Amino acid sequence: MLGQAEATEYDAHLDNLIQKADRTKLWTEKIVSQTETVLQPNPGMCFPLDILCSYIRFQLNILLNFSHLFYSLNIFGFVKFEFY
Repeated sequence: MLGQAEATEYDAHLDNLIQKADRTKLWTEKIVSQTETVLQPNPGMCFPLDILCSYIRFQLNILLNFSHLFYSLNIFGFVKFEFY
């Protein structure tokens, strides 16, 4: 009687371990695929990042100019401003 063997029943603890291993494998595959997506450069994002960086540099330049202005006004006594 070939092919008529009874199915082997696993211990409940082993069943839980098998289910946990399957879930871990599934989540690991999801994490790996998402990591690959993040690590691959997106050429479409280069342009907005360039705009953002130039905007930040522009804003920092404005702040630097204002700080020089207030420093000069403070030296000449027009404005009393404490720098910390």
